[in-house]
Amino acid sequence: MRARSVFNLCEAKQESLQVQRRSTDVLWGLANGRPAVNCLHMPQPLAPGDLAPDFSAIAVGGPYRDGQTVSLSDFRGKTVVHYFYPKDDTPGCTTQACGLRDRYEPFLEAGATVFGISIDSPESHSKFIAKHNLPFPLISDEAQRIVQDFGVWVEKNKEGRTYMGTERSTFVIGPDGRIKSIFRSVKPEEHAETVIQNLRNF
Repeated sequence: MRARSVFNLCEAKQESLQVQRRSTDVLWGLANGRPAVNCLHMPQPLAPGDLAPDFSAIAVGGPYRDGQTVSLSDFRGKTVVHYFYPKDDTPGCTTQACGLRDRYEPFLEAGATVFGISIDSPESHSKFIAKHNLPFPLISDEAQRIVQDFGVWVEKNKEGRTYMGTERSTFVIGPDGRIKSIFRSVKPEEHAETVIQNLRNF
């Protein structure tokens, strides 16, 4: 990245955080055998009150059936729940999705539109939805653009193995496009009720 671009980014306003995020994508290198982040280009974590990063991606299921492109900006004037999860049809992600399915009515009553987001393909999403009869759509982020913009693409460690993956996190976005609540590293079995109670307090 040119020096001039770096200086311009440093002077960018918080209002343009999503632009800054897209312009300062994490630069991956290899340090000690694992991906490393260039801290000079690392965006600040999102917080309640921030404008949610806009995106366009393929959504599968619900009104989008086999797949249609959706943008976050399409939902201005509505409350949106984006829940990020690691992988389709794995134990924790299935528990989380089925919990939302079984408690979906309160989300509708609150006027909230629910989207699950993972880096799985649309085809994988379709199978996951069909297998568990999920009533809400799932967004495919195969390019890992959305998970990086929302700051949920993180380093993980399992059994001594370090790798990058999606943090199980949920963002509640208000009608004005600003983040109202963030739930990070949520427990799958408690997730639905936690978000429902949050929506009831709006």
